[in-house]
Amino acid sequence: MSNPLEPSASQPDGRGPSALAWVVMAAFALATLVSMWALLTRFDRASFIDIMTKELSASAIALHDDRVRGAELAIGLTALVTTAVLITWFAMLVHRLHPGREALFRYRWGWAIGGWFIPLANFVIPKQMVDDAWRAAVNRERRVPLAFHFWWALWIIGGVTRVVGNAISNAATDPSTLASGDRVAGVGEGILAIASILGIATVAMLDVAARRAAPAPVPAGWQQPAWPGAPWPPPAAPAMPSPALPSPAPAMVFNPPPGWPAPPPGWAPPPGWQPDPSWPPAPPNWQFWAPANPR
Repeated sequence: MSNPLEPSASQPDGRGPSALAWVVMAAFALATLVSMWALLTRFDRASFIDIMTKELSASAIALHDDRVRGAELAIGLTALVTTAVLITWFAMLVHRLHPGREALFRYRWGWAIGGWFIPLANFVIPKQMVDDAWRAAVNRERRVPLAFHFWWALWIIGGVTRVVGNAISNAATDPSTLASGDRVAGVGEGILAIASILGIATVAMLDVAARRAAPAPVPAGWQQPAWPGAPWPPPAAPAMPSPALPSPAPAMVFNPPPGWPAPPPGWAPPPGWQPDPSWPPAPPNWQFWAPANPR
């Protein structure tokens, strides 16, 4: 039986992205389609204004306005869903990588969530967390993939361009200005569509790297404690219920569940002892005492 207290290298996890990563990538794919639709509606209205500047039909104007408003509503809903699943996935990924690798991160793992909600800082902190997570998952000497940089840069540029285009359109007092705003916003939508495609690649690469990451580095000077001589403070909120450990009967020995380290011969749990919370839970109805010399 392997000892969970003893650090050892593990084989890389050959699996692909996690289920939550696939959800994030699907959200990015949907965002790509919505951005392309918004781009078409914007340029369609701008072209219509150029052609019909002198004889604008009220019904035709209303039709194009409805299409643009529909696209804007779809963009808002898609952005909300994409952001929610992206932050959830990223926070879980950083929380898994952070323990044992704190020196490789510039921020505590909570900033994987909070960094997205601070104005202006959310242009920098999330990207820094992405870079740190990549280095923690692979090798601190390896460069961050260019796809990560292009994804973040295009996401910011596209978002700012779309906001500027919407501002021009909303403040327009004449058809030509409205058409100009639509074209600027349409360019922003095209940039965001490309950013969403790069976002899919970023999520896939980072998630696979995190799932294949080796165990957390062992601190310098760490030594395996004697079993069970090292003090094991009970967790504040145990992840599993403490098993009932009855007093040993004559000729009985402690029987550790699967995944627990083997105790020294003749060991018995002292009063108040609790298993390490990192050990797997005991199977239901597990017999913690077994005959010393089973026949």
